[in-house]
Amino acid sequence: MNIRKKNITKVPLFLRVVPFYVSVAGLLWASHLLSPNIETLSKDKPTFVAESITVHPSQRVISGQPARVTVSRLGIDLVIKKGGYTSSTKEWTLSDDAAYFATMTTPPNDSHGNTFIYGHNTAKIFAPLQDIAIGDRLTIDTSNGYTFEYIYRADAIVTPDITTVLYEDPATPELTIMTCEGIWSKVRRIMYFDFKQVT
Repeated sequence: MNIRKKNITKVPLFLRVVPFYVSVAGLLWASHLLSPNIETLSKDKPTFVAESITVHPSQRVISGQPARVTVSRLGIDLVIKKGGYTSSTKEWTLSDDAAYFATMTTPPNDSHGNTFIYGHNTAKIFAPLQDIAIGDRLTIDTSNGYTFEYIYRADAIVTPDITTVLYEDPATPELTIMTCEGIWSKVRRIMYFDFKQVT
C-alpha cells in the first residue's frame, strides 16, 4: 500500500492536472453546442440597452441665522437683528445701532433664495455703502458658526412701496441689502450680491 502511494506521487503534476482541465473544457464545449443560438432567436426583436444612471447623494444644505454683516473695505461691521416689514403701517423694524434681517426671506444658505438685510443710511450703519464697487466682498456670519461670502453685483433705486424683492426665490443664493437714499430718504437703494462660498 505504501509502495502504491509512492508511485502515485511520482507522477508529474502536469500529468495529474491536465486531464482534469481537459474534462472541464469538454463539458463547457458540449453545453455550448446544446444551448440554443441566442443571436438567431433574437434576430427580429429590438435590442434594449440599459441607460447609465448616475445617482448623486443628496447634498446637505448649509444654512444659518445671520448675526453679523461685514464689508471690510468700507469699514462696515454690524450686528444683525431680526426684523421685518409691517404692511399695515408700512414701516420696517429699525434701530440706530444694527442692521436687520427680514425674517420673511431666506436665511443665508448655499442652495437657493434671497437673503434680505436692511438698515438706516447713517454713518454707523449703511451710509458707507455709497462707495461700494462692483466686485466688493461682503460677509455674513451666522449664529451657528458659518461665514457666507457674497460679491457685489449691481444696485437699483426704488420707491418705498416696492417690496417684491422680499418674495423673490432665485434658484441660486443671493443677498440683497436695502437702505434709504435721496433727499429726506424718500427712495430706497437696493444692492444685489451674488453668493460665492461658505466656510
